[in-house]
Amino acid sequence: MQPRIRWRVARPAASRMSAFARRYPVILAIIAVVTLCSAGVVLAQGIGPAGPTPARGHASVIAHGVVSMPGEELTWRV
Repeated sequence: MQPRIRWRVARPAASRMSAFARRYPVILAIIAVVTLCSAGVVLAQGIGPAGPTPARGHASVIAHGVVSMPGEELTWRV
């Protein structure tokens, strides 16, 4: 009696990869697109039509009105 021969069909490498390994390039591409878009927005704000503003923190308040100042000495209170 001859021994039985078992044949195994070789699977392609893609079917042996985990789900994460198959999605890894897609995840990296999404991260790259989000990063580049964010960098583009930051650059557009810095070099936009108004240019970069020197105002930082609380100093970046827009004036509500403009009035002429009297000639005498003034005191500012916040």
